[in-house]
Amino acid sequence: MNPETTFFLANIFFTIGTIFLFSKVIKNRQLLKDFDLIGSITTTLALFLILISYINMQIYFTALLAIPTFLFWLFVSIYTIKNSS
Repeated sequence: MNPETTFFLANIFFTIGTIFLFSKVIKNRQLLKDFDLIGSITTTLALFLILISYINMQIYFTALLAIPTFLFWLFVSIYTIKNSS
């Protein structure tokens, strides 16, 4: 299996997982209080770097699939920062 296919399949699983997480958070926003600030920011940064890597490798459809996961973790990070005080 070539790397592009592997990245594509991994992003399908990331997207499915994000859909499950997002559906739980939509039903109960209080769940966001239990997210770790450092973990959320680290995950967001890692996903941003992965997106840049996909674009540099010119696998744009895979990058497009990674955007919902990145946006979810960006939202979680922003929410956690705003409510950490």
